Amino acid sequence: MKSRHFDMIIIGQGLAGTTLAWHLLRRHQDILVLDQENSVTSSKVAAGLITPITGMRLAISWRFRELLQTAEQFYRHIERETASRFYHQRGMIRFFTSNREQERFTKRLETEEFGELVQRPISSFDRNLFSSPMDGFEMPRASQLYVSQYLDVSREYFLERQCYRSACVDLNNDILLTASGVQLPRLEISATQLIFCRGAEDRKNPWFSQIKFKPAQGEILTLEISELQETRIINQKSWLAPMPENKFAAGSTYEWNQLDSKPTADGKEQITSNLKQLLRCPFQIIDHRAAIRPALHDQKPIIGRHPRFKQLGIMNGLGSKGSLQAPWLAKQLTNHLCDDAPIDPQVDLNRRYPA
Repeated sequence: MKSRHFDMIIIGQGLAGTTLAWHLLRRHQDILVLDQENSVTSSKVAAGLITPITGMRLAISWRFRELLQTAEQFYRHIERETASRFYHQRGMIRFFTSNREQERFTKRLETEEFGELVQRPISSFDRNLFSSPMDGFEMPRASQLYVSQYLDVSREYFLERQCYRSACVDLNNDILLTASGVQLPRLEISATQLIFCRGAEDRKNPWFSQIKFKPAQGEILTLEISELQETRIINQKSWLAPMPENKFAAGSTYEWNQLDSKPTADGKEQITSNLKQLLRCPFQIIDHRAAIRPALHDQKPIIGRHPRFKQLGIMNGLGSKGSLQAPWLAKQLTNHLCDDAPIDPQVDLNRRYPA
């Protein structure tokens, strides 16, 4: 059988690979997405939170305004294209966890950019359902991507256009570089470019061994909370986010030593303990999952072509902010692949990990 040739082959249909595929299709590229369809991945487990201000230091997310504008426009476009709904403007309530955190917040308010992203006092909510002893603030621009739903509707779209295939690729034996591109003889396909979007699995990628991964396993609970009607994300040590079918997701944990995607009793206890400090109403745990976040040592994502083998590229390191970052990163990489446009130095593979 004659080998089928594509402009681009993407390995991995997680958040990175799916978003890159959409951008390439918009540039009229002939693509094929390959995915081994693991039941548990960081993208399938993720709650898809997009948050302006994060962490104990109340830091503004890197390039938040620029990345949010790109993300909103992109996800709304895909919703229209697929006649679906998976991107939601939520808002977030964050309760202070200490006097020190409240003092840090007051200090941060002195900067104009920070002040424009927060709101006080918190707009109306049922205080009887929350036991937080401290005040907090609201982030009206926080939003949420139902990642699993986004991946599912995208896969159906790709299947209908014959640019998706279930396949497991052996990186050591299946990939053959040629002068004009890449061949995968066992799968009877070839391409001008092959892009790896394999998340944490790429930490064992022999073609990109120079990348310094620092993956972290995270655990998330799915809950039923019959008394809670809040549609915003709630954050106090752990976060609580609305999900489809009137469920809530709660999380998450960070573990750097156990990287096996197996839920743990300690992780469950950590999240439930935080929830009991937050909620006055009962909740029921109906699911408990774990997955490995594909983070890098400096917590910044990377995109780009291989320094020697220009037929190969990668998009990885999205970590816990992938829903916010993926559309902007995929657009950058698409422009680089199609037009040889320069990549932003902060995410350029060849500046971060020079040969």
